Amino acid sequence: NGEELNSVKQLLKKLRWKWHRDITTLMNEQASLFEKVINEERTALLAKMDEERAELLEKVENLLRSEVGIPNGGKMAPLSPKVSAVLSLLQDEESRELFFARLEYSQKGTLAPLYRCLMESDRTGDPVDIISFLRDRLNAGETSEELVVYGRTWLTKELFIAVKDLGVRIDFICEAESPDWLRTEEDAIEYNWMGIPVIAEDELLRSHKSAQIITGFIEHQSVVDYLIKKGIPASHIWGRHTQWEPQYLAPDIIHPHKHEIYVDGGALDLQNTVEFIDWCHGEYSSVYAFKPDLNNYRACLNRIKNDPALDPSRIHLFHAALWHEDTILNFEDGYSGASNINDYGSSAVQARSIDSILQGAPVTFIKLDIEGVEMDSLVGAKESIIKWKPRLAICIYHKPEDPIEIPLYIQNLVPEYKMYIRHYSTCSAETVLYCVCDDR
Repeated sequence: NGEELNSVKQLLKKLRWKWHRDITTLMNEQASLFEKVINEERTALLAKMDEERAELLEKVENLLRSEVGIPNGGKMAPLSPKVSAVLSLLQDEESRELFFARLEYSQKGTLAPLYRCLMESDRTGDPVDIISFLRDRLNAGETSEELVVYGRTWLTKELFIAVKDLGVRIDFICEAESPDWLRTEEDAIEYNWMGIPVIAEDELLRSHKSAQIITGFIEHQSVVDYLIKKGIPASHIWGRHTQWEPQYLAPDIIHPHKHEIYVDGGALDLQNTVEFIDWCHGEYSSVYAFKPDLNNYRACLNRIKNDPALDPSRIHLFHAALWHEDTILNFEDGYSGASNINDYGSSAVQARSIDSILQGAPVTFIKLDIEGVEMDSLVGAKESIIKWKPRLAICIYHKPEDPIEIPLYIQNLVPEYKMYIRHYSTCSAETVLYCVCDDR
């Protein structure tokens, strides 16, 4: 009947509701259990990954330390035979510290060890460069004064890592809104700034004008002028990229002789030749200068004609690259001092060896700053180096192996050479190896 049918319907409704509730509860319990299992597995997996990563990093770190002898836990790790050999050639502590700093930079990409060396040295020539600032900031200890890194170029990233590794607090990274001629393509790259807030330039000018500012541009003075116009005090702006002189002519290592014969490898604008002539008080017989970049070569020709410091009868300028033999090489032209020999170069250039140029004639001083082909050029100067034992000023920063391989090659040619290392900039470039024999 109708009453019994209604009772059945109500019972079915209750059963359906209970079934739905039980199913929902069961599903929720299963979902919760599944989430718990997933979380536990994820936590375990992350922990395992962290453990494996830490173990891997430790192995890499120990490998690096065993190779270069960096102190670990207060103990000096064993040195590799090559590193030990180079250390035995270096004549002072400054050279040895710079040697280790270069190896750490090559292997870990941090400038902090190099900055530590420079902070301990009195050779940095600019009182407003970043070395002076970092030395003062570390000596002062904790401070409430803000530090802002201005600009996000690739140089800024290198600087950022170095400053953090030194233990100096960075408060903000400022996006440069400077004129287009100060910008680089790197400005648009998003870096992981390790939790440091990035602020716009208008916020810097509005809320942080009293902060100390480190610029992230090679064109430091242009940035300084720009920021001063925006109201930032000049005394609060510190240079990221500065150099000091006399590069290649360390007064505590080399001294001029009469009748100098100078090889200027990497002449650029002949400024180094002019400095050499002033250094030796004009007491030179010849200069052999090499410049493969066509625009720079033409500029050098023009300077020889017009600069009274240069005697055309004694300056021999070659539109050629230095190499281990006379040949034709691919060359990437048009980059001024950064033009270089490489397999993908868009032009061809004549290459010469120092031995083929000199043909057994004497040489007293060889300087090489030639964008990574220093070793090849030394091979091409083998006979001249063995015969005349000239003083050498060789850049060892272009390739990571150069600080080890170049000293060992030179020592193999002339075992009596004494070696020194000096550094001339606030960036990774401009590290010079000096080789001298006893005064003759």
